[in-house]
Amino acid sequence: MHPTILINLVFGGAILSALAVGTYFDLKTRQVSNKITGLVWLLSLPLVYLNIPNITVVPFIFIVLFWILYHQNIMGGADLKALIPLVFILPEPIIFITLITTFGIIYAIISRNQKIPFFMPIVCAYGLILFNLIT
Repeated sequence: MHPTILINLVFGGAILSALAVGTYFDLKTRQVSNKITGLVWLLSLPLVYLNIPNITVVPFIFIVLFWILYHQNIMGGADLKALIPLVFILPEPIIFITLITTFGIIYAIISRNQKIPFFMPIVCAYGLILFNLIT
């Protein structure tokens, strides 16, 4: 196994686990601890470092979009803090955001709730992309 794939597998799996824990708390209490989002940031650092040559302007555009959504009370602070490092470590952030939107719409339809906890769509989209990257 190539070392880069192994690093993506180990750190990506750890990030996915942290996001899953965040999803549990987001669904249960609508609060996600800064410790969880901080762990996502910490675990993302090696993957951001590996991805530096591939980073374009797209993640920065998404950060501005996330900031706007946060200030419009469409997205919570934990969602914002979790998404920022993820758009830097994934090869196609546009696909990631599209998946989050799709999973969010599906969840909103199923739950019939206008205000959805975004951590669940984030973990579903990240898990799907991670699975695709390592297979």
